[in-house]
Amino acid sequence: HRDLHLSLRRQRQMCIRDSYKGHPDISKVRKMLAHLELGNFDSIFEDFTDTSRFYDINMPYGTFISLEENKVSLKSGLERFEIESIDEVGYPDLLDYEGSQHVVISWWTYRLKEKKTDKRIKLSVHLQHTFDNDGKITSEISYYNGSLLE
Repeated sequence: HRDLHLSLRRQRQMCIRDSYKGHPDISKVRKMLAHLELGNFDSIFEDFTDTSRFYDINMPYGTFISLEENKVSLKSGLERFEIESIDEVGYPDLLDYEGSQHVVISWWTYRLKEKKTDKRIKLSVHLQHTFDNDGKITSEISYYNGSLLE
């Protein structure tokens, strides 16, 4: 039986060189992915603002969806796919810009199984999360090969 602490511990163990490895923003991204992996849907978005924007490399350039639209999209994906695991790849980094924001960039491997066909998919994902001064996520940008999900 997996639990949230085991998943977070596994992700933390992989990050040994980053000077920001204990930064709260990196921890929030890891926690969000752990909730996603474990199916804790209501907890996935706890660190997002209500006005967060979600960008996806597979959408037309410059377009985004809202937090509520992203929740609907994710629920639809979770009806179609079982998440077998989400593994951190390499080390997340915190880009600390002067002014009012931080950006956490991270790399993940999602191991999915399509529920109808049992087809297994290994999806490489790069995420960028922008944080405001209050430590809330204001945007997410996702980079992955969407054709693998067709």
